[in-house]
Amino acid sequence: MEKIYFEVSAINRAVDEGRPTGLLHQHLVSHGRTPVVGLHAIYELARTFLNPQGIDRGKALCQFVSELDPSYAPPVDNLLNQEVAKLRSGAAVLPFLDYANQVATRMEVARLAAGDFDAKARQFLTLREQEIQHNHPQMMDAYIRHVQRVKQRNPQKLAGMRTFEHVQHYFDRQLPAIIRAILREGITPAEAREFQARLHAFPALRSTVNANLFLMFVCITQGAIPRLDKIDDHRHIIEASYCNAIVSQDEQLQRNASRINPDFKVLSLANLS
Repeated sequence: MEKIYFEVSAINRAVDEGRPTGLLHQHLVSHGRTPVVGLHAIYELARTFLNPQGIDRGKALCQFVSELDPSYAPPVDNLLNQEVAKLRSGAAVLPFLDYANQVATRMEVARLAAGDFDAKARQFLTLREQEIQHNHPQMMDAYIRHVQRVKQRNPQKLAGMRTFEHVQHYFDRQLPAIIRAILREGITPAEAREFQARLHAFPALRSTVNANLFLMFVCITQGAIPRLDKIDDHRHIIEASYCNAIVSQDEQLQRNASRINPDFKVLSLANLS
């Protein structure tokens, strides 16, 4: 069965178009496809409830997901930790939540679809929003300062870096350090070098590396901090690393997805009809 990841823009478009969710699920299954939704997508959908005018919208979005009855992909950190275990012991990566967590997530989505958004959920989302709003500009500003220092030391060094592929080539020797930074230095330098040599065998880490390089590409070529929605796009692509395709209505994500994960297909809802 092909695993087809539904990104948030596709869920929103499907709701806007009033697509019968049961028929969509049946169509997917009849064509050997299983729908997948990531936990970050659920977080994004639940954010709708933070706006008092968005409660009905949030209910409709979560109702769509509930009726689509997807498999749920774990958070990025979970996938990366599993890939570290795979490197060290050969353990298999389980790219979808186990049965108990699948059931718990389905129950949570059904609760949100019924409009049950309590104070605990609101506090969690509010704190998460504040963390992202605070940390993202700081992280991107650090990239920009690094680029500025390189330009000052050697103005010609970055002058020819006009494409993402140029950036990939430029940072190739630094990949072990980038990998260690992504994994919060929870691996040894030797393990980082092994990851680099076998990066194709670790889809979530490869997507995370490419996502970080793409942010550097934006900083280098535009000298600006990438928008928060770009970071969200990348999280979806990484969560979808073990899927065969991603469904999105976001044209920018569609253009960039294959740079971050060159192995899966990029689809729109029209491709599922």
